[in-house]
Amino acid sequence: MSPDELRTAIERSRRFSHELAGHRFDLVLPTQFAIDCISAEQKHFPRMQRQMLATSLRGWQQVSVRDLKVDDADLPDEPLAFTPESVELLFNQRPDWESALMEALADRIAARRKALEEQAGN
Repeated sequence: MSPDELRTAIERSRRFSHELAGHRFDLVLPTQFAIDCISAEQKHFPRMQRQMLATSLRGWQQVSVRDLKVDDADLPDEPLAFTPESVELLFNQRPDWESALMEALADRIAARRKALEEQAGN
């Protein structure tokens, strides 16, 4: 197995989806190293959470431009492309979705940490 194939297999094992208001968000659990690096770089907790979530988010389905819910704007009901910029726009406009996704990610991280500790006998 090549290093690229191994990396892909490992990431695939860490992937999960979260349904939110009829939309599907695809995420990957960050490694402990990634968590530690983001935590060290970001001393401000909300910024750290957003970076962790943005780093973990791999895509979405059924998310439209209209889901941004911008006041006084007639936004089209077309798919919102998944890009780093649109992730930031979505989180800025939908902090409720950001919170729900962060909670789902945190729950998965905690469950994985607990499983690893149990495997190690701690």
